[in-house]
Amino acid sequence: MVSSGIPTLGDLGATLRRHRLAAGLTQAQLAGRAGVSRQWVSEVEGGKRAGVEFGAVLDVAGALGLELVLRDRPAPHSPTAADGSQDALDAHLRALGLL
Repeated sequence: MVSSGIPTLGDLGATLRRHRLAAGLTQAQLAGRAGVSRQWVSEVEGGKRAGVEFGAVLDVAGALGLELVLRDRPAPHSPTAADGSQDALDAHLRALGLL
């Protein structure tokens, strides 16, 4: 299973386009399979659509043999003393009242 993060609508469009081309489909063929317009596919792939209908995204993903998986984002990495971060060490020492 290949997984790709899609943080923006532009990334969504690029991912769908990549999979459509790999499947050997035209925009019109994909649109027909997914029940959306060719223009919709074109706008999403080009990152020109300000918002997308979630149901349509699911339909297009399904037509490409993809599934949408939601997962928790890992917490942003915060520096620790083990990373050699003096600021993190100082913060821990302050929290303990040692600085």
